[in-house]
Amino acid sequence: MPFNSVSFALKALRKQRMYVAIIAIGMSIALGASLLILSYAHHELSFESSHANAGRVYRIGGERIRGDRIDFMTTTVFPLGPSLKARVPGVEEQVRLCNLGDVTVRMDGLSELHESKFLLTDQSVFSVFSIPLTQGDVRTVLSRPHSVVISERADRALFGEGDPLGQTVTIRDSVILTVTGVMKDLPNTTRIHTDFLASLSTLESMGQNLNLWSDQGTFDAHTFVLLSEGVAPETVDSLLPGLLVSHLGEEASQFSLRTQRLKDLYFDSHFSDELGPSGSLNNVYLLIGVALLLVVMACLNYVNLSTARVFHRRRELLARSISGANRMQLAMQFLAESVILTSISMVAGLVLYELSIPYLEAYIGKSLGVSLSESLVVWLAAPALVFIVGVVAGSYPAIALVRLWPAGVVSRRFSSGSGKANLRRTLVIVQAVIAIGAAGFTVGVQQQLNFIEHFDHGFLPDDIWLFEFDDAATQGQKEILTRELESLGLPRRSLAVNAPGESIMRITTAYPVGEDESSRQGLSTFTGDEEFCRTFGVDLVRGHWLSDEVVADRRDVALLNQTAVELLGLTDPIGAELTTSRGPFTVVGVVKDFCALSLHSDVLPTIITGSSSRWRVLAVDIPDDAPQSTISKIEGIWAGISPHTSLTCRSLVEIMDKSYVQERKFVSLCYISTGLAILIAMLGLLGLISFILERRVREVGIRKSLGAPVMSIVKLLAGEFVVLVLVAGVAAWPLTRYAVSAWLDSYAYRIEYGWLTYSIVVASALVVSLLIVGTKVIRTANTNPADVLRVE
Repeated sequence: MPFNSVSFALKALRKQRMYVAIIAIGMSIALGASLLILSYAHHELSFESSHANAGRVYRIGGERIRGDRIDFMTTTVFPLGPSLKARVPGVEEQVRLCNLGDVTVRMDGLSELHESKFLLTDQSVFSVFSIPLTQGDVRTVLSRPHSVVISERADRALFGEGDPLGQTVTIRDSVILTVTGVMKDLPNTTRIHTDFLASLSTLESMGQNLNLWSDQGTFDAHTFVLLSEGVAPETVDSLLPGLLVSHLGEEASQFSLRTQRLKDLYFDSHFSDELGPSGSLNNVYLLIGVALLLVVMACLNYVNLSTARVFHRRRELLARSISGANRMQLAMQFLAESVILTSISMVAGLVLYELSIPYLEAYIGKSLGVSLSESLVVWLAAPALVFIVGVVAGSYPAIALVRLWPAGVVSRRFSSGSGKANLRRTLVIVQAVIAIGAAGFTVGVQQQLNFIEHFDHGFLPDDIWLFEFDDAATQGQKEILTRELESLGLPRRSLAVNAPGESIMRITTAYPVGEDESSRQGLSTFTGDEEFCRTFGVDLVRGHWLSDEVVADRRDVALLNQTAVELLGLTDPIGAELTTSRGPFTVVGVVKDFCALSLHSDVLPTIITGSSSRWRVLAVDIPDDAPQSTISKIEGIWAGISPHTSLTCRSLVEIMDKSYVQERKFVSLCYISTGLAILIAMLGLLGLISFILERRVREVGIRKSLGAPVMSIVKLLAGEFVVLVLVAGVAAWPLTRYAVSAWLDSYAYRIEYGWLTYSIVVASALVVSLLIVGTKVIRTANTNPADVLRVE
């Protein structure tokens, strides 16, 4: 770009300080937010990309069906991995990872380090995943039991400046591990991010047999396979059933295992026992869309204000043309102004970017490592954005000037013609559509969250606390605890296998006695003692409770909900006999439908039984006046009954709330995005009305001198903007309704997003617009006409 164009552009910008400030504030917000979003999106989309063989690595997972229970498996038995490598062609390597969870690592009592994900693994982990070592032999570091490889961060924390190789650390107070290697700190864009990799064979010294299959073994191995070049994962999938049959026999029919691509796991697999957190691809795309809209709005502001400003620069442009400047030189000046202004905005945007990173990391709950000193993406994207935005924003004013030069510069036609006025109206409408649409969408999302919060699930989760027993606890100990709670004045309590509100589904297949087995249906199953329904506040429609005397001693009775009765085709359900996968049952009562899962799922056909050989939880209704003291007493009673087993306590309301964590984060994102869009639109509106009033100040003075009241002037000048906002509101309605409806499609129970709610959004936009425009117009209308006309 010629130096003289830059020089003239800098002089022109210095003379338009208010114009520069309005544009720069809006553009810096848009650029800073877009860079932040770009960094976050790059972070999310680059998960597992640090592994050179990521495209050929697959996890083995799937489902296991055992009677009334479906388990979604992210882990398998330990022998599966070696069997896959030995017997399945195309499996080049396998590796197993076992997560010990929270572990405190101590070094000779001098230092310690807490690790939330302590992994044990095979030596082959270095062949499957890209884990560079700075010390140690990659071929042998984990070949022996009680070996451990630590990260550079752990090395500094535990050993300082000393040599870690050969040193020992202790976990779980008694397991001693020898440091055989040091690895580079793993990036936080991999689910195997950890500071410790210990040899898997160490588990055998801890009492774990790594060669047992099925129920005699432990399903704790995250099994990954590295496929040979050109081998399709479907090949492994087709051979998995035969491999399972050879080891498990008929029991293999319980399993449905398949390969799951490593690169897809972060977005597609969201189970609680994953090796790391999960992400949302939809949210990433949404954020990228938000970034584009914010940048577009900032560009529209620039185009709108720059074209409006040309009329006031006629003298400057005319002087340049008289001095010999041709149309291309004037166009280059406009482009230079745009690029310079974008550069200034980018500097401010980078400051906003750096200041916003801690808030973004707090929002998503993890460190991104995208500060300016760490993120190459930002340094590459920033100059690219400056060039693209600067050229795009400055192109229209420059092209329009070239097209109309020189007559358009001398006349009023460049800024006053109907074409330019229509362009500015269109740009205002587009910005208003984006802002109103974003606000309308956010209101719709918030309404759905309010609907969820006040939804009647058909049972009463409030004040219910679930005490989950350790696997070692006996049935007798659990029943003793239940009886002991009577002394605490807690009448509503129930032993259960599972509770409504938990994200646990158990299935029982059933069909009426006398009908063909082809009519078998799957029923969601809840198993609890005779107080189950009363504890959870489930309503009885007809028949008997499981606790009623007439059926209390029977173990073959069950309750159905209304949906199950309809599904099974029972015209007279009371007394109906069912053949089920758990044996014969007689229906003694019908309960009102209740929504046991999140509102993403419809009411399921449900059977409630009272027979179980193993209770998993104790549900207790604890009044909300002093829950913690009561919980402490219950834990104290349990410690006296079973001092060597744990009792985990969770609130049922908190459990249910976890189903909507993503929605709450999503609505926060919507509020932030909407706020930024509205702010940019307001800045553009403020700048535009300021320049329009500056151009029409003589008209205002003449009208006042002829006796026109202030309100008539306000109506004249502000009326057009009211019409534009109304037009934008009408234009945004179908887009907003479609977006809200598409977002609500994942809910079985949802709000009806109607025009009344949307009209409130549009009315709010009108009020905000009138406050901005009206304030400026009233100030101009109250100006003494003599002062204006004397100057004119």
